[in-house]
Amino acid sequence: MDVRSAGGYMVQVLPFASDETIAALERTISSLPSTTDMIADGVTAQEIAEKVLGELGTLSEVAVSSAPRYGPCDIKDLRGRMMRALASMGRAEVESIIEEQGQVEVTCEFCKDTVVFTQDELLAAKDGI
Repeated sequence: MDVRSAGGYMVQVLPFASDETIAALERTISSLPSTTDMIADGVTAQEIAEKVLGELGTLSEVAVSSAPRYGPCDIKDLRGRMMRALASMGRAEVESIIEEQGQVEVTCEFCKDTVVFTQDELLAAKDGI
C-alpha cells in the first residue's frame, strides 16, 4: 500500500450556531475534494480551512499561523533549564559522566542546540546538583 498523503479536519458547531450556518457548512464540505487530494495538490492547512468554511468566510484579524514555534531558546535560559535537568539526574550520575567524559553535553529537543558544561562549570554548580 502506498500512502500519498493523509489529513483531515474537524469542524465543531457551537450550540448557538444558526440553521443557516450549519446548512452552509454542510453544502461546502460535501462539495470539497478529499483531504488527501488537497494535500497532494499542495493545498496548505490554512487554504483547507478557508475551503471548509466556504461562504462563511474567515476573519483575517483572528486567523492564526499553524507554524510550530519553540522556545524560548535564549542561550541564557537554555543553560539554566539544562542545568536544572542535570540536577534532576542526581549528583552521582553527573559525577560519573564527568569521570568518563570530562564534560556533559546536553541537547535541547526543541531547537537542537547543544550546550557543553565543562567540569569546572559543574564543580562550581555542584551544590545545586
